[in-house]
Amino acid sequence: MSVVYVCNDADFDATAGTCAAPYWSQPPSVFSGWTGDDLASVAGAVLFMLAVAYVIRIVHKEAQSL
Repeated sequence: MSVVYVCNDADFDATAGTCAAPYWSQPPSVFSGWTGDDLASVAGAVLFMLAVAYVIRIVHKEAQSL
């Protein structure tokens, strides 16, 4: 498990480029703020779009063979 050295925005002094209270924390991930329902919604939308693309492909192939 990896950790990173971080600083809160409120503790960072931009003029000096220093942090008043740095600490070690887990690195942020892409899906860190997502709930299971959010992930399920995105997965459902992706599967729906793949199904629509597949149907369009089938219809296009059938139209070309006529």
